[in-house]
Amino acid sequence: MTRPLSPKEFDKIVKTPQKARILWTAQAIASKIGCTAEFVTGPLAREPGSPIRKIGGRWCADEDHLLEFFKFRQD
Repeated sequence: MTRPLSPKEFDKIVKTPQKARILWTAQAIASKIGCTAEFVTGPLAREPGSPIRKIGGRWCADEDHLLEFFKFRQD
């Protein structure tokens, strides 16, 4: 039988930070947002404020920043 959570236990669960997830290929980024890798490495990478970066020859993006980028677009 399970016992109810105390407020302190609940706060610990809710406030535990999530690990940042890095998407490490243009294809992984494209799959996450539903487009092509070519769109990721072309127009999206050149867009002002884009979270897409090329590091050591590899395209990458922080997943949270990528989703926020689209969430707050005003186009």
